[in-house]
Amino acid sequence: MKKLIFILIIIGGSLVGGGYLAAILLVDRLTEEALQRLERISSVKGVSLKEIRVEESSIASLGSVHWENIDGLLGLSLGTMEAGRPREFRFKIGKLSCSIVDPLLRRVAFEAKGIQLESLGKVVSGSNSLVNDDFRESLTDGELSVEIDMDLFHPKESLRRGLVSFFDLLKNGRADILADVHGTASFMVGDLRQTAHILSTALGQQTVIFIDRSDIESISKSYSQRLTEGEIDLVATHPLQAPTFYG
Repeated sequence: MKKLIFILIIIGGSLVGGGYLAAILLVDRLTEEALQRLERISSVKGVSLKEIRVEESSIASLGSVHWENIDGLLGLSLGTMEAGRPREFRFKIGKLSCSIVDPLLRRVAFEAKGIQLESLGKVVSGSNSLVNDDFRESLTDGELSVEIDMDLFHPKESLRRGLVSFFDLLKNGRADILADVHGTASFMVGDLRQTAHILSTALGQQTVIFIDRSDIESISKSYSQRLTEGEIDLVATHPLQAPTFYG
């Protein structure tokens, strides 16, 4: 992560100089190093990333790199777990892009498309093993864009702050970061599988993830004990804990 800005600069120079193959090899090598470092530091904020694999790296244009077909494991400490144990998801990303969006290199943008999340199971009380629970929570058709402000004199610290803010967004549904998120969530409520649209909005200096309120109202009508207006608002603003509230 520390070398991100330097990677993009070197790639740009390689393209101008005609060294496309050399630039690709450089991207592949530094991508592997970055993934190893990401797995080591991702335990902050109750989030873990591991077993990340990237099928292909490519250079889209001057100052822009793409990675395709990424998958791995994502751990999040959600309210759906006993004793605060993390819920584990298998994630897939169809395409991830990193681009310099400011000519003075003051901002870097990440864009992910084709995001999928599938819950792998839950921990049974008193056990360390995961038990399959029919993918109780999942996300499909997900898209994410994030912009991180950069300090060229302290690129490592800039990326660390951006990473921590992004993890806050994943775990808590809100963070001090410029982001756009949307997708379709699926989860079990009793014996019924329900779906709802996940969206995001800017609230002051924060990005907040929420569930489409009309979807929650529609789901509530499927059950004899409907949610109150206050409960609907609570579920809408806490998308990661929605299955727990319904349960």
